[in-house]
Amino acid sequence: MSEDFFSVPVPLGPKRPTLLQIVTRDRRAFAERTGWPDGALEACERIEQEYADWRISWLPANPVVGYERPACFWARREWPHHEVYGADPAELVAEIELAPQGSMFSRYSG
Repeated sequence: MSEDFFSVPVPLGPKRPTLLQIVTRDRRAFAERTGWPDGALEACERIEQEYADWRISWLPANPVVGYERPACFWARREWPHHEVYGADPAELVAEIELAPQGSMFSRYSG
């Protein structure tokens, strides 16, 4: 063996989709199957482009007694964890703007 094992390039397999591409594709299919209103998916995608730390979705009305909620837009951020709701995209963006800011290191600063 004249070549070192680690010097031989490994051929790459087929390119896999990114996680964002998978989530976007799945959300589009989910929106179509569950009857999101016209423009809701595009509004979610537009808001996510502007607020990359947030995951945006549309929620149908919840008629369960004790958990009632009208249909609305919903945004969730992992860290610092926060959830906001809005009746329309503009209201959701306003709620996102009001959410407390921070970083994953803010709890360690004194």
